[in-house]
Amino acid sequence: MSAGTARATPTDWSAIRFVVSRIVGACDALQAMTSDRPHRRAMPMAGALRGLRCQAGTQFDPVVVGALLDAIATGPAMSTLMPKDTQLSVLVVDDDAALRFALERGLTSEGFRVSVAATATEAYLAVAETCFDVIVLDWLLRDGDSGYTACRRLRYLHPCGEIVVLSGLSDVRDQHAALRCGARAFLHKGIALNALAERLRAIAQAT
Repeated sequence: MSAGTARATPTDWSAIRFVVSRIVGACDALQAMTSDRPHRRAMPMAGALRGLRCQAGTQFDPVVVGALLDAIATGPAMSTLMPKDTQLSVLVVDDDAALRFALERGLTSEGFRVSVAATATEAYLAVAETCFDVIVLDWLLRDGDSGYTACRRLRYLHPCGEIVVLSGLSDVRDQHAALRCGARAFLHKGIALNALAERLRAIAQAT
């Protein structure tokens, strides 16, 4: 090595490893989200990219995410990576099996891509794997965490989606509590399906 050749110091290599780990972390996450797993099917690329964008600055380095999104957007394979994914994704969290089934069928018929969870714990696992546009949450969960606790935790675990609380209660104190812990709206369980679908679309598209 000539005298004029720069040599990387240990600090330089440490910084390089740090940057590389952040790049690999974002790329690995994108690959994991868009690959089939034994317990779930692969996410559409559009949803996976939305998840990366929403987690930029928290789970992922925002500079790395920005560069990755730019590279994908300008790449020659963009048309195959980004199918027309116009469906809004919804996670329904409700311990009433009949209502959960009705919401799944009804919202699917309204054009949503719907996943379901019977407990708060199932919801936490679901949002760890998938970025949803909207979470529809029962306020009176009986098993495990309450609706209030679940709303607060889902807001923390899933900052990129909106939460809509469904409740059979009409007490304004419950409504205020839900809004304080991160819900975008507090709706009554008697709401008509088409009205619910319209509200969910408006909420998701406003984000």
